[in-house]
Amino acid sequence: MADTVKATPRSKTVKPQLTRAQLPIPGKDDPLHIARARNEALRSYDAMDVPTHVGHVWKRTSAGGFIPDIGSVASRDSLMVSRATGEHNSVQFLAGSDLFVTLNDEAQQKGVEVLALTDSPAIIGKVVAPDRGFFEAMNQTLWTTGLYLRIPAGVQLESPINLGIVTHCSHPFVRLSILLEPGASATLVEHVTSSSTTGRTVMVSEVSLGNGASLNHALIFSTSEADTLHYSHGCALENGAGLNMLATSTGSGRVKADLSGELIGERAHSEIRTFGVLQDKTALDFHTRQHHVAPRTLSDMKSRSVLLDRANATHTGLIRIEEAARDSEAYQISRNLMLSKTAQATAIPELEIENNDVMCSHGAATGTLDAMQMFYLQSRGLSKGAATRLIVEGQLDEMLQGQPEHIRELLWNAHADVLARLETREE
Repeated sequence: MADTVKATPRSKTVKPQLTRAQLPIPGKDDPLHIARARNEALRSYDAMDVPTHVGHVWKRTSAGGFIPDIGSVASRDSLMVSRATGEHNSVQFLAGSDLFVTLNDEAQQKGVEVLALTDSPAIIGKVVAPDRGFFEAMNQTLWTTGLYLRIPAGVQLESPINLGIVTHCSHPFVRLSILLEPGASATLVEHVTSSSTTGRTVMVSEVSLGNGASLNHALIFSTSEADTLHYSHGCALENGAGLNMLATSTGSGRVKADLSGELIGERAHSEIRTFGVLQDKTALDFHTRQHHVAPRTLSDMKSRSVLLDRANATHTGLIRIEEAARDSEAYQISRNLMLSKTAQATAIPELEIENNDVMCSHGAATGTLDAMQMFYLQSRGLSKGAATRLIVEGQLDEMLQGQPEHIRELLWNAHADVLARLETREE
């Protein structure tokens, strides 16, 4: 009789244990309002387990690979802010190190404010609450590096703000708080890169847009092959506020990004784009949430990935329309172009509609290069590689429509190497 072989269950990731003794001392290391936020997050964390593949948001990505080594986390440093005047607006910092702020005359005269998060009045956890998820609770409990950016009411900032964040393994928990007061508008270019050390970073970004405020936000991930990044973003939009966001990954590491638009004011509108040309073993997992709370709100979400080699792309997109959000519109589309037989792509669109008086649509498509397009281009003298590159460039250009010119140029340059490779690849 043949031996019976029993399947071995998937091992469960051990949850790091956190205690109040690990937190900064209230009134000494942290202001009291931040200490209270940490304690609230710790209670949420204690009630949670590490996400598993059973949950659809983590179906294609292992949460255990994103958990930092708690034992190697350095204590919170006193973040020194160095300020200067220059031609461009720039905020640069290495996680756990000093914060370098350069503002031009326009930004200084209009009162743009950049502070260490511990020195700010920001309400921690107001937009991205600790009960949103395991990593959000962990970040709010343990963050050591934080930044606060405020654009005053009515300020129309013409020059973009370039925000550069270099992650470091000894300070894996980074937090941002961004506030545009009523009637303000700005463009933010956020670039998250890895340092030379291997590490796992957990970031949270809370964005609040007051009545009539408007934000263009370009988000670029450039992680190295051995690094992982879990990035949670939440944007709360008041009456008439607008968000135009584009997120992309140009690195070779693993990125899990959770992007949420909370449309809490009437006539608020959000437009979110995610794009990636992925190669080697790069893994990019986007989870987007279009949450309509108030009436007459509008959201539009487009996700597009181009995959080579053994790359892996996942997009889980949720549209949720509350009962009070009548006369709202929400649209979502996810497309994947497969340039390799060994690449993998997953699209999971979701709808939760509590009001019938709305307009809503969603869709997903995964496929290979269109044979007729390739024939047409090659019949006019283009090589197979050049034709492939032209098609992919057309998709990138579509995603960049409506973006400010400097963001378009930046993202074209960021994808230059992988686009050039398309002309010479053999597969």
